[in-house]
Formats: sequence, structure tokens, C-alpha cells
Amino acid sequence: MSDLRELIDARRQAQSGEGRRLREAAQLSLRELASQIGVDAATLDRWERGQTRPRHAAALKYQAALTLLADALQEDATPTSPEPTGEAQP
Repeated sequence: MSDLRELIDARRQAQSGEGRRLREAAQLSLRELASQIGVDAATLDRWERGQTRPRHAAALKYQAALTLLADALQEDATPTSPEPTGEAQP
């Protein structure tokens, strides 16, 4: 059942523009992300523009890639504490 949920999520993210937003925020080109999920850049472009929908195997790879992008972007946005300098504060 989780595959079905991921398939639905992948299609929703592709057509809503969320996939494109995540890809661009991660500074990945269409070609770079497409090669990671095993499709050509034109196919990914059609997904992101809502002209076609990702199919099962490609959709699951797309969803996995988007999840990784979202997690990486979240990590980048999480503020880290400053490292102690060893100097005494007044």
C-alpha cells in the first residue's frame, strides 16, 4: 500500500509544481534530476508542466528523489548553534 501512496504523492507533486520548486531550490537542472530517476529531461519537463503524469516505476523513483531533496533542503534550513570560540564572554 505504501507504493500506492507514493505513486499518488509523486503525481500530485509533479502536477502541483512542488516537484519543480524542490528541484530548483536544490539547484538541480531538469537533466540532472531526470538522469537520477532514469527518464529524459523532456519527460520530467512534461511532468512538471502537468502535460503528462509519471507512471509507476518512474513515479516511485521521482517520489524518492523529491523526498531526498525535501530532507536535504530542510537540513540546510535548520539553524546550527555557533561553535564556542573558547573566549570568555563578559
